[in-house]
Amino acid sequence: MDDTTARREFWDTRYAEHDHLWSGEPNHMLVQEISDLEPGTALDLGCGEGGDAIWLAGRGWRVTATDISGVALERAARHADAAGVADRIDFQRHDLGESFPEGVYDLVSAAFLHFPKEGLPREPILRAAAAAVAPGGTLLIVGHSGPPPWDPDAYP
Repeated sequence: MDDTTARREFWDTRYAEHDHLWSGEPNHMLVQEISDLEPGTALDLGCGEGGDAIWLAGRGWRVTATDISGVALERAARHADAAGVADRIDFQRHDLGESFPEGVYDLVSAAFLHFPKEGLPREPILRAAAAAVAPGGTLLIVGHSGPPPWDPDAYP
């Protein structure tokens, strides 16, 4: 099994084991940092169940929302439809270690994007995120202060 397949299976299983893996609410740092910006185009890296993307779309942003998990993306699309913003969000499946969304964006957000010690190259992904920011745009990266509780030995 290659790294991409293993990562997809890991995240698909994590999402499938729970009705809601995350709260569904937007990240508080996103809300704090972005609320005063004029809506434009946004890229949400690691969108999960869509809380941030849906919040942005509800405020007029056109969002490209990516995740490695097809289960998460299907759930996010249902939530976006229920919130009435599905037409403002383009959900795309990407393993960021293998592919990255095309284009430049007024906002690129990576909130709690998980980088295991093995197999997912942090530096090239963050460089690609920075390169995807339009001139005058915003790059927002929100991280953990420690490893995730489900596998602390796998994360730096």
